[in-house]
Amino acid sequence: MNLYEDHADWIASLGEGVTVGEAERRIGLSKATLRKYMERHNGRLSPQHVLKISDEYGANGAVALVETGYLPAESLFIQETPEEVKLRVLAEVMDDIRK
Repeated sequence: MNLYEDHADWIASLGEGVTVGEAERRIGLSKATLRKYMERHNGRLSPQHVLKISDEYGANGAVALVETGYLPAESLFIQETPEEVKLRVLAEVMDDIRK
């Protein structure tokens, strides 16, 4: 498992020829939405974007959150359903926003 600081590299790791633009199209965002977001956030996607993209490409959401730096690798050993992981991560993100 890799840790991707530049999330465009993580997107590219999802398959041959996968680009940020292709991911935007597949998750239903208008052109350049993700690129603009990433430019404003030092090359990083939001956890919500990571989860949407991982779902669209059939990747494990928890692993995707680890690879993009939103969860520690130890989180993969917790016995939670993917939906429980998503809810927990979103709750953690909301807590961080409120701080």
